[in-house]
Amino acid sequence: MGPRDALLAPSIMVVAGVALVAAGFALAADPLRAPGLQDVSAVPVLVSALLFFTVWDVAQDAQVGILSAVCAVLAGIVLVAARRTPRSPWARPGAELGALAAVTALLVGLAVLPDAMVVVPAVAALAAWSASVGVVWRRVDLQMLSPVGACAAWMVFVAATINGGPPWYTIAVGTTLLGIVSLWRRDRRALGSDLAGAQVVVLEIVAVTLLVGASFVEGITVSVAHAVMAVALGAGVAGWGC
Repeated sequence: MGPRDALLAPSIMVVAGVALVAAGFALAADPLRAPGLQDVSAVPVLVSALLFFTVWDVAQDAQVGILSAVCAVLAGIVLVAARRTPRSPWARPGAELGALAAVTALLVGLAVLPDAMVVVPAVAALAAWSASVGVVWRRVDLQMLSPVGACAAWMVFVAATINGGPPWYTIAVGTTLLGIVSLWRRDRRALGSDLAGAQVVVLEIVAVTLLVGASFVEGITVSVAHAVMAVALGAGVAGWGC
């Protein structure tokens, strides 16, 4: 590193300075009656974290883990805070910071490819975030994204570690679709719509087929153990539908 590079490299003082900028935005929001400053403060908070990683030369996989954990923790805090203080001014900035942390973790993880395991915590954190924020903001679309994210994280994990057969994937996708159907029906019930609409029924049939189908086929072609699994899954689906 040359003298010029040394001058341009971030230091711990730069990290502290950016963190103070974030604190300034957050604390000035109430006196200035500008709640948008709380939202803006999320950006320098994230920038200070990234600069901290650079200063301390934190490995990329560790960065993904830290940012994902931050997102998951913030998702939990936002959910608890919203229930205790429904109109908390910090709920939205917390949710925004969590989303920024998760997306940044995902981008850092993608830079480490082909080591796909690195992105699993980021995708799982996004799933937790969408579930929490979807409940707080009463957004069924965000709630539906949660099982999709969890399924994606599971499939990446299986592909990178277990490398199992089709049931490892089809069961996860079927369960995800059943979760989406459940959320969809709850939303339609709240709106007074038909719970057995054509789109809902078709999606549910696809979900059950994926959940049971692969295990049933492998029960015939591979091992009877898969057939037992198919029967157990079928019983579970029947119980779920009751």
